[in-house]
Amino acid sequence: MQAKNGQSPDVALGKALETNPEESFAFMDAKRSSLLLEAGWTYCYAGNQTKALEILAKRVDPETLKPRLAQSAMGQVETINVMTLSSLRTKDRDMEKIIHFWRAGMEGAKTLQNEQRFNEALTNYELMEVVWPGERRITDLRDHIVHWEE
Repeated sequence: MQAKNGQSPDVALGKALETNPEESFAFMDAKRSSLLLEAGWTYCYAGNQTKALEILAKRVDPETLKPRLAQSAMGQVETINVMTLSSLRTKDRDMEKIIHFWRAGMEGAKTLQNEQRFNEALTNYELMEVVWPGERRITDLRDHIVHWEE
């Protein structure tokens, strides 16, 4: 929330990442993989995309998109969606890498039939259209945006 509100998240983030992932806290998921995901989101919102992608790569391999730590399939797809968003927010956007992330995020969301992950991927697609208006490689991705039957 600090990063979303334009405040430095460094102190809170530093404390969170220093916690022992084996400790349990009431009402708090303090597993190492969850902390890395939260740190990725935080760095993304704080505008430090390099750090966000570096942290997220500890959860999911950016090349193979396979998990590097034990995590739920939902967490893996969320990580990929944040990787997509962070990659879109960099100055030197790599369209092929972003498409690689986006496809995996969208397909994962559809496989899980998860609305939140689907909406994250859909929002990322809309940003891709803004960044690359009229780009055929982006418009061709529309075929992947198919909601499942309820």
